[in-house]
Amino acid sequence: MSNTGTSFLGKLSKTIGLFRGVFLPIGLFAVVAIGIHAGSDRVDDYSFLLFNFLDARLDDLLAWIITHLYGALDVSVSTTAAHTFQAIDFVDLEVKAVAARWTALFVELGADLIFAIPIFRHRTDGVRPLDVARKVYLDFTVLRLVAPLAALLASISGVLIVAQKVQVGTHGAVADLPLLSLGAGRVAAVMGVIALVLVTWRLAIAVVAAAATWADRRAELDRSRSVALRTRRMRGVWTALVILPITFFAVFQATPIVATLRALWPLS
Repeated sequence: MSNTGTSFLGKLSKTIGLFRGVFLPIGLFAVVAIGIHAGSDRVDDYSFLLFNFLDARLDDLLAWIITHLYGALDVSVSTTAAHTFQAIDFVDLEVKAVAARWTALFVELGADLIFAIPIFRHRTDGVRPLDVARKVYLDFTVLRLVAPLAALLASISGVLIVAQKVQVGTHGAVADLPLLSLGAGRVAAVMGVIALVLVTWRLAIAVVAAAATWADRRAELDRSRSVALRTRRMRGVWTALVILPITFFAVFQATPIVATLRALWPLS
């Protein structure tokens, strides 16, 4: 009887361990991916503005070239105007919008890929914030600073969006119930707060820990390989240039913290 119980507990423990090993990283990545997607929407907007600015400067240059070239060749004013219009109209708004969307997509996929490395390949616990801060100060690398910070910002955005979705979904479900319809807003807010706490506790903290661990291991690997000091210090520059802006957009524009928390607060 005892052996049977022990065997059952052993199998249960293995099953739980397998579930955690397979599905927990997926949950961690989902939180990050949600935040990255929110930030990439702003990348789309800013990319369109950039393409619009570059197109305007190119239009000015083409108009100047055509006007002076055709003037030197004594081309008629109507022909010059027609060709100038064709050159300016070559890249229209639809082309710039499509280019902006593709830019945002590639940036988002690149950010997802970079985050997937620490989440799926490295452990996600056992990291103490004071140790991370001490290593950043004593043995600085860009990746040691940027990776946990970007993971924190992406996680904050992802957690807030999940909490919002839970609040909205709960409100829609409760509003149709006769006994709870009057307090649907309060119940939905409470469920949103619960989701906020649970996702932060079980997923968001682990994401930051995974990013910190990954950055630390890369730094130690560079040290063991005697990589040049400047190269080792600058490890993570592309991560900083690609991911950090997206995570800032996600937190401070797509999911503003104060406004979201105020909407989730049950007593508001």
